Amino acid sequence: MGAASTRLQRIPGAQVVTLAEMMGTFLNLVGAARTLVAAVAAVAIAVGALGVFNTMMAAVLERTTEMGVLRAVGAGGVWALIWLETVALCALGGAAGLIGAAAFARFVETWLRTRLPFAPDGALVRTEFSVALLCLLGSVLLGTLAALLPAWRAARLSPVEAIRATNGA
Repeated sequence: MGAASTRLQRIPGAQVVTLAEMMGTFLNLVGAARTLVAAVAAVAIAVGALGVFNTMMAAVLERTTEMGVLRAVGAGGVWALIWLETVALCALGGAAGLIGAAAFARFVETWLRTRLPFAPDGALVRTEFSVALLCLLGSVLLGTLAALLPAWRAARLSPVEAIRATNGA
């Protein structure tokens, strides 16, 4: 194979690429695409965590009086209240993302089939319950991590200062 390739490359104007060279180039492209997808996913996760963190910090600051009153009457579940609110929001967001991804994947598959002449007969996209569950658990875990500081700040609010800060404003 190597000798034939070398002889054919000597022909003026001929360009010979072996199957092994093409496969190596293809594998390099696939590796680069995986790295790019991983980088985009990491940025999306970081932006999501910061968004949840920012939203919950704003919610705690906005409801300072409410939290102060809860603490004044002896409610000890302020930390759990903020944490549960965050987990519920992240679970709903994760479920909405899964539904959106499944719908968009079907649209992309239909679009690709009209453009690719030799598309495989089977489904190009499969929805697997275990992967969907893992994604949902990941969004809840991300929400839990993003809620730690806002929930801790809400639980440590001094009732007197919380009520005084909002009445004086």
